Amino acid sequence: MAATPFFQVEGPDDPELVPGLERFVMLDASELGRVRARFRTAPTARPMAVVLVISVILAGLALLIPGAPENANVAVAVLVCMPALFYFVTVLVGLATRHWVRDRGLATGWHRRTRLMVPWETIDPGRVHVVENATAVVFHPDFQDRSPTYLNNLSDRALLVCGFNSATFDPLFRYWLLGTPDPEGLAQQIEKAMVDAGLEAHGLAANASRTAVRARYRNGGTPLLGDHREPYDPVLGVPSPG
Repeated sequence: MAATPFFQVEGPDDPELVPGLERFVMLDASELGRVRARFRTAPTARPMAVVLVISVILAGLALLIPGAPENANVAVAVLVCMPALFYFVTVLVGLATRHWVRDRGLATGWHRRTRLMVPWETIDPGRVHVVENATAVVFHPDFQDRSPTYLNNLSDRALLVCGFNSATFDPLFRYWLLGTPDPEGLAQQIEKAMVDAGLEAHGLAANASRTAVRARYRNGGTPLLGDHREPYDPVLGVPSPG
């Protein structure tokens, strides 16, 4: 059986450009086929510890307000309620947000009828990476001008997947930052689904782990990734071993 081709265009006059865009823009989640696996986003310990530290600092500042201890109640409210409320809301959002690996693409959002979809033929297997300290991704210079579609919900770990930008349609291809406690498992399921769909994606998950990156808040202006896919760039694919 012939391999399914990836979606890639050589320029604005490529005859595949307009039909491909029309197909992806009009795509409905139900057209992606059955759900093969699902992953939840959820906040992890370190980002929530940061939230707690910030809340304690705010509580300390509240104690310095002129008129204390009359304003001590304000400090107590900030200390006790703010982190608890923030954590509760974030957990709810994290539990509600899911990534669905389906037969013909990835869907992500709060419900199965989401418009946030990435068809498998638009994903470059060579541009999928496990990310540690994922909340710091947007502090790197290469992501400040081209912020990823940010579905992280304070998860320390995530999977960066470069594919069709169904969020804004411009640029054509964009990195999706998919927060999940198990980015390796998500990569494995994406690889299996792409291979079953006839795409050459063998080794995607292993390559995603091999090329894992750690984002840093203080990065000295260092780009997180060495390559971002422009509209007419070809698919890199998974490098051959060795």
